[in-house]
Amino acid sequence: MKICDKICLYALCLQTSALTSEPHVITGTLNLNLKLSSNNEIEERIEIVKIDCSCKAGTSHSCKHVVAVLLFCNRHDLKSLPVVSSTDKKCLWKQHKEPVLKQFQALPIKTFCCVNQRRLEQLPVSKLISIRKRLINCDKESSIAKHK
Repeated sequence: MKICDKICLYALCLQTSALTSEPHVITGTLNLNLKLSSNNEIEERIEIVKIDCSCKAGTSHSCKHVVAVLLFCNRHDLKSLPVVSSTDKKCLWKQHKEPVLKQFQALPIKTFCCVNQRRLEQLPVSKLISIRKRLINCDKESSIAKHK
């Protein structure tokens, strides 16, 4: 017998560099799997489905705020955590977003360094083979040496 339960996380974490600023918002989904073992004991296993943070490193899903929330969940009973309703969360639909042109200055494309650059000449095949051999000789255990 196996029971799967979904837990939606919503946590706030203070910014250590700016304590008076808005806290980071951590949202995520966990699966709580309960399984009856052969000796009739209940095994509890938690699987992280998705977890995000509003900080700059939050898209990596492994920033320090996410780790702090997961440590908190590990040290406390998940079933005892308070249930947060949508009215408990910050009102987002009334919050005005700053227009894009105010956030960033519009520039002509030709001002970017990657446009209209002179292309380098293509190296001859003999030169490319020579460079490859020198790289392989530097480290025989490298990926390029193993996968010739």
